[in-house]
Amino acid sequence: MFSPVVVEGAAAATERRVDLSPPGTDNLKLLPLHLPTDFLDLLRQTLLRKCPHCGDSPEHKALCLVCGAVVCVGSSCCKEEGSSRDAAWGECMLHAHTCGGGSGLFLLVEQSMLFAVDGSSWFPLESVYVDDGGESDPRLRRGLGRLTLHEPCARQLSWLLMNGRLLPFVSRSYIRPFSLSDAMTVRWP
Repeated sequence: MFSPVVVEGAAAATERRVDLSPPGTDNLKLLPLHLPTDFLDLLRQTLLRKCPHCGDSPEHKALCLVCGAVVCVGSSCCKEEGSSRDAAWGECMLHAHTCGGGSGLFLLVEQSMLFAVDGSSWFPLESVYVDDGGESDPRLRRGLGRLTLHEPCARQLSWLLMNGRLLPFVSRSYIRPFSLSDAMTVRWP
C-alpha cells in the first residue's frame, strides 16, 4: 500500500522515537491581515496599486488578506490561456492557488465586502469594516461614512484561516448569510 521508502522511514522514525504527527496549530500566531483601522485609509492605500499579474490598476480590485496583494476582479485581463481550469478561473482563484494553496480571503475594496475562496468555490462574507453601530455596509449603500476595522472579527477570521477552519465554518454558515456575530461564536485561543 505504501512505498518501501515510506515504510522504511516510518520504521526508522519509530525506532528513534520521532513524532510523525502534524504540528499543532493552536499556538500559531495570527495572520497579519494588512488592514488599516480606517476604511478611507484602505481606499487611499489601494487606489493606485497595480495588479502583479497584468501590471494594470484594476477597475475592480480585491485585496488578498493573506499577502496584501491587489488583484483584478471580474475582468478578463488576467485569465490564463491554455488549460481549461485556468481559463475558467479569474485572478482571485489563481492568486489563492499560488498564495494560499487554494484557499484565500479577499476584500473587495470598492464595495467593502469579503469573500473566501476554496479551490473553485467562493463564499461571500460581511466586511470586517463596520459603522459606529457595529453594522457592516455591503456595497457601501450608506456611503463611505465612518467605517472602522472590527478588530475582534479580523482576529477571528485570521485565526480561522491560519487553522484551516475558515472554509468549513463559512460553508456551514452559507445556508444563511454569514455575519460578524457568526464569526465571534467560534471558540479560539
